[in-house]
Amino acid sequence: MPAHPLTWPTRKPGRLLLTLLVLGAGNALAAPDVFIAYPPPEYRVRYANVIVEGSVTPGATLTINGKAVAVGPDGLFMEWWPLKAGVNTLKFVTRQGKQAGSATLRVTRTLAQGMPATPTAIARTSVTPRENIEFWDAARDSPAERTVLISFQGSPGGKASFRVAGGPPLALREGPAGTYSGQYTLPENASALNAAITVSLTGRNGRTVSAAAPGRLTSLQGALKTGVQKPGSVRGLGLNDATTLATTLTGEPALYPRDGMTFTLVGRVGQDVRARLGSGNSVLITARQLTVTPGAPPLAQSGPLSINSIAAVPTPPASASGAVSGSVPVPVTAAVSVPPVPVITVPAVPATPSSSPAVSATPVLSTTTGPAPASAASPVSTLAPPPVEIAPVSPPQVMDDLQLRIPLNGARVPFQLQQSNASQVQLNLFGLLLPPTPPTQTHPLLRGVTITPSPGSTLVTVDLNTTQLWGFTANYDGPDLVLTIRQAPALNRTQPLAGRTVTLDPGHGGTQKGGAGSLRVPEKGIVLPIALRVAELLRAQGANVNLTRTGDVTLGLYERDLSAEAAGSDLLVSIHANALADGRDPRGIRGPEVFYTHPQAQAVSQAILNQLRARLPDLGPGQGLMPEANLALTRPTTQISLLVETAYLTDAGNLRTLMSPEGRERFAQAIAQGIVDFYVSQAK
Repeated sequence: MPAHPLTWPTRKPGRLLLTLLVLGAGNALAAPDVFIAYPPPEYRVRYANVIVEGSVTPGATLTINGKAVAVGPDGLFMEWWPLKAGVNTLKFVTRQGKQAGSATLRVTRTLAQGMPATPTAIARTSVTPRENIEFWDAARDSPAERTVLISFQGSPGGKASFRVAGGPPLALREGPAGTYSGQYTLPENASALNAAITVSLTGRNGRTVSAAAPGRLTSLQGALKTGVQKPGSVRGLGLNDATTLATTLTGEPALYPRDGMTFTLVGRVGQDVRARLGSGNSVLITARQLTVTPGAPPLAQSGPLSINSIAAVPTPPASASGAVSGSVPVPVTAAVSVPPVPVITVPAVPATPSSSPAVSATPVLSTTTGPAPASAASPVSTLAPPPVEIAPVSPPQVMDDLQLRIPLNGARVPFQLQQSNASQVQLNLFGLLLPPTPPTQTHPLLRGVTITPSPGSTLVTVDLNTTQLWGFTANYDGPDLVLTIRQAPALNRTQPLAGRTVTLDPGHGGTQKGGAGSLRVPEKGIVLPIALRVAELLRAQGANVNLTRTGDVTLGLYERDLSAEAAGSDLLVSIHANALADGRDPRGIRGPEVFYTHPQAQAVSQAILNQLRARLPDLGPGQGLMPEANLALTRPTTQISLLVETAYLTDAGNLRTLMSPEGRERFAQAIAQGIVDFYVSQAK
């Protein structure tokens, strides 16, 4: 779920306690209390409404500023509260019988303050560019790459202009009122050193004022540099880590560097350097992650592609804690005691109409005593006794991964990697003098390779004999770049999860509480027991389950990704509960959503969504599949990666389902059954 401020009784518990004691009038311990989950104290928001949510003692009533608020039998309240401009003081009073308790919360609604028409003035801190901009090879930059945005906030209704290094004035446009902006395109052969940019505004009263932009312009012809990604700065094989991301000039993701990736640097914008990938194609990279030296790197030459067949390494067995032995040390578990997950008896879900997503006709998640069913179609109970012992399964023959080796003679050219559709992976190479040629070898997974050279780049399109990928990466290896596409696992038809490794990630944890829990349990505490139960169910089907956490510990996002990669996982499934960002009316927004970035995750995401909708129709349908997500836990390509938003914490009904033992069991059964359905479909 999005970042969301969390819980509050008060920053001053003593004051709140005193209020309760006074209002309790002799029986303070019996006075009802108010728990405000959101917003936090002294909160500032720019919107006209804010969700106010929390709980009172069950059976108590609640008013906010004298207005009666609907309270559920469990004490839950959620209000879409209107805010006036400035400070809003909210007085909460809860009553139960003759006892009462209260709390006070201040929320400030901030408004953009426009400047008056007179006297004529410029908001000096608003003038852009705010950072120095340097051009090191402007003669070969496109006009778009040589364009600088000039803007400022000032008195409305005036006439504005700017000058560069004392040159002629150039007009700026106004829109909206009081905002003036324009563009300056540096002449391709210009030379400048710390040239000042000055904006001027002539107001309605005829007075003219001026201000200098903090950023200055420099243009040095032929001052190219080489930037090399520092060793050890990129984690993992296919994490797609945003902390080292190269972006377009407008801030969109462009490529994810690898250690040693070498760039031609043609400029600087503040703390970022600008790298030229090809004609008219530049990216911005944080300078501190590169080693920068004078001069441009040489262009690389490629040659015939070749195919390496490297036998897939068998997945090591899971330890008792769920971690895979022999993994890279990653703090994925914690020695924190957690209460046992309750085993809830859930009645079988009746058949659903054909218009609704159906529960799998094969309830393969259900565990029974005795050996595993001989046929996937055998009817079994959906009860969940302790996991059964899985009968030994002879390991199927493991096929080789497809490794496509691209010769580069030791160069570390930049590249972009993407799965363009279900059966195709594309690798875009930059800075090649001579492009590669297609391989002469064959591989069962490979349908064909197409090489498409263009000025500044070479597109390698790999078409595959499958519509389901299980992971793909590209990394430098010796003098070459190697594209690896994981071969599909050979699954046992009667026990498709036997021996397979699945990483489950209970979202947040430790200091990262996640979404506000209006019933006094934050998101981190809601999703952990669900994930633990999913692990039980999958292990009962023979899977090796790697849990990123089993207790209330703090983990970084990329530690979770690295845990899945180190375990050799087929899947990374991150489990969360959703909430809305400020400014969105929560009323009516409810139900499950499943996020993924790459097409390889679509099938399992759909299978999990189908089960959530079938087993928990009371949640509402939700927005469903959310493809092309740009999330740290869905971007990894080493395995199939997805994120499940089970339900909305900002919807009362969804929250109550998340909080109930029966509801959590249904969530766990749905997620686990969706995973099993996916494996069953791949074993056919």
